Amino acid sequence: MSCTAQDKYDWKQAAVNAAASFAIDAAVTYSLKPMVRSERPDGSDNHSFPSGHTSLAFTGASVLFKETRHISPWIGIAGYAAATGIAIERVANRHHHWADVLAGAGIGILSTEAGYWLGRKITGKRRKYDVAVGSNAVSVVLLF
Repeated sequence: MSCTAQDKYDWKQAAVNAAASFAIDAAVTYSLKPMVRSERPDGSDNHSFPSGHTSLAFTGASVLFKETRHISPWIGIAGYAAATGIAIERVANRHHHWADVLAGAGIGILSTEAGYWLGRKITGKRRKYDVAVGSNAVSVVLLF
């Protein structure tokens, strides 16, 4: 994405928001799996609820929508269509029940809302973070 004087894209804010969103999604999803212990339709294990693939896909789609809606809403719609395709595939291949993927979609969307709220708190008026990009790593440092 190119930046002009009129369109200053704050990639550091976007990185903090996205990282917070994915971290919340992972914490919620992978905390629930061992607590709920729902058997998968194929009987392979008891970690069916919620669908981690679906929650991750919907977190990604929600972040994509939030970061690109000013360019075109169709980019985000395509992200949600892909996430929906992943959810359908998880049910069709008997890895999840419909309730698993619906919960995963909800967790993904709500994690993104919470991640953006937290990102705004972290990066308020006073600088409370720094982002460093190296050849093989991205580091985010939070200052409290």
